[in-house]
Amino acid sequence: MNNIIICIGTVNRPTFIKCYDLVVKNYQNHKNVKKIEVIKNKSPRSEWLNEMAKISLEYDWCLQVDEDMYLYPDALDELLNFAKLEKNKDVKIANASSMLHDLFLNSKIGSLKLWNTEVFKYVSFKDVLGSDRQFAKEALKFGFKNIAINKILADHDSAPTPEIAYKKYSEYTEKIYKFSGKDEALKFNLFLKNKYIKEKSIITKKAFEGSYNKVKGLKNAK
Repeated sequence: MNNIIICIGTVNRPTFIKCYDLVVKNYQNHKNVKKIEVIKNKSPRSEWLNEMAKISLEYDWCLQVDEDMYLYPDALDELLNFAKLEKNKDVKIANASSMLHDLFLNSKIGSLKLWNTEVFKYVSFKDVLGSDRQFAKEALKFGFKNIAINKILADHDSAPTPEIAYKKYSEYTEKIYKFSGKDEALKFNLFLKNKYIKEKSIITKKAFEGSYNKVKGLKNAK
């Protein structure tokens, strides 16, 4: 069976209405979609993901949609067909994912995920930096693996307001530092600085400031 629930997590950011409207427009009448569920005001992020996992267990697949994603019409079918193809090869799938196009960075980032709900019987999300990586590591112990296609299936609106830009790029810089090292974090901060110098917008300014305030102590870090 290929029954699907689509779960949208929201903390009432300004991107939610567009995100939700596109999901309804594109998938409300999809033959496999049995429910579109909005999960509201769960924090930290792990809390909404664990709520998603709990309510999706009666379905075969769960499409995880963050409220800053604007999905393309073919996104669900692309991921579902890819997942079914790999599953027929006896791959034990945790999730099938695609790339996103970030509107602020104007570049590819990851990721839109279609979950095999079976994995939620074995693993839960932890409130840690890089929780997706932690989940994948735990899922692998039970034989589940992530699969991915290098195709953009949604836009990602990472910086719709100055306040969100500041917070988002502070967090993103911290992730880069943790998983890729100090030099990469400093390089990304320089990229945001140059973007602000070029564009001179309040959003690019706040994105740079959020990153800078996170990274400024790294030059002296051991």
